[in-house]
Amino acid sequence: MEVPAMDVVDEEHWDCNAIFTATSPTALPVATTLLTTLIQSRLSSKFLKGLRWSKKVYCTNNFMETVKGIKPEELDSFLRLVDVGVLFPNGSLLLLSEREGDFALRCFWDRPNLLPQKRRTDVSPIGLIPARVCGQNISSTSNCGTSDVVWYVNFSFLRDIGNRFGIKRALEQSFQLQSTEVEEHLLATVQLFAGEADYPARSRQEALKRIFLPRTTKDESPGGGACDILDMRGTGHHFARSDLETVCIEVDREAEKVAFRE
Repeated sequence: MEVPAMDVVDEEHWDCNAIFTATSPTALPVATTLLTTLIQSRLSSKFLKGLRWSKKVYCTNNFMETVKGIKPEELDSFLRLVDVGVLFPNGSLLLLSEREGDFALRCFWDRPNLLPQKRRTDVSPIGLIPARVCGQNISSTSNCGTSDVVWYVNFSFLRDIGNRFGIKRALEQSFQLQSTEVEEHLLATVQLFAGEADYPARSRQEALKRIFLPRTTKDESPGGGACDILDMRGTGHHFARSDLETVCIEVDREAEKVAFRE
């Protein structure tokens, strides 16, 4: 099958050092969009448009706009990979294009790394890099939480170690973050949008169910709908006997119970 050649959209350049003076994605000098807005306006799947995606996940326009000459709803085949993100002090996450991720990485490396030495064996700084924001004293690592730290998150790297302790535990262990500071709903949103089918932690599976619920027996089966994003990502073959399939079955059963009580 021949695929027509497409012209790549020129990315908007912006100073990634602005990350260290911003407390949220919307404060950056670059256009950003809620991920749920991208899904509702640029993807063709009606099922995906109706899900309860986290409203704390953003993306830059550089992440969203990939090729020229396509209709707004034809982005299905041209989605960027979920590769790099920045976790802000307010708990929101910004997804970056690969090019933006490279520039941001340079900026993070130019700042003192706040990972305690004893923790660096748990998670490589390549996967997670913290930095002080808003003019805080970057020479001290004591009593440091997400209120004054911004994180460079390499999702591609974390997927490789995900089978050992998952993204959330990696975040917690790398800098002693409290479990409430990184929402499971946010991480489940990112994983589903990335086309992932494995959610080993029960807490992540429950967060995934929150994305699918509430549903009725008249709605499309979540199994069939969830495969929409997996097919866009080329990971549809991972669905069978996966954690995602298990969650979809549980959601269907809960919808049937509600219908029976009514």
